[in-house]
Amino acid sequence: MCIDFNTSFRIDNQAGLINCRGLHSSAITLLRAIEDATDCFAAIGIDQNAAIKWNEGKLKSSDAAKIWTFDSITDEVNLSEYRKTIRKSLNSYSHCTPEQVNWNIYLETIAENKCKMKLNTKSMVININAYYIDRYLCIHIFELTEVIKTVYSKYIKENQKLENQIFDLQKHSEEIILDFMKFIDKEKLDIMVAPELLRIKQ
Repeated sequence: MCIDFNTSFRIDNQAGLINCRGLHSSAITLLRAIEDATDCFAAIGIDQNAAIKWNEGKLKSSDAAKIWTFDSITDEVNLSEYRKTIRKSLNSYSHCTPEQVNWNIYLETIAENKCKMKLNTKSMVININAYYIDRYLCIHIFELTEVIKTVYSKYIKENQKLENQIFDLQKHSEEIILDFMKFIDKEKLDIMVAPELLRIKQ
């Protein structure tokens, strides 16, 4: 189980690093792997049979999600449907698609109210794309800590220092997320379309 958590955390970290280097289409591709690892980590942490299947290489992430989200309702939101929506929204990034490549396209102004699309071949940071990916990763860290609190609830309650660290991490993450949502004036973070390209409509 520790191995699976380590995988999820490290993929999250690597996605952040390559995103900061301007490799946005590569970073966006890792998001589905991050979510799959999270579902597996949660399932094997609360279900012994899932842990056995995972150890044998027979646990599918979609099945793992069903195990740990079964009949779960959080803040009047069906957790199972929520996780299903996330996986569906990331399907386009599971392999090479136009939606994936679009994250490496930026707009270059050539005249007033006129621009052209260019491929980011020099790995420049496309600010708005980088921010969206970074904030998505931040949301994932928050949700991963929620999973940890569920899987290791007894251990965490017996370790006040660790409980405080998790609380502080979640509080800091939430502040970053809410500040960004206020900045983009949205209630949800939509990553189904590269935000840089949405500027064409503005």
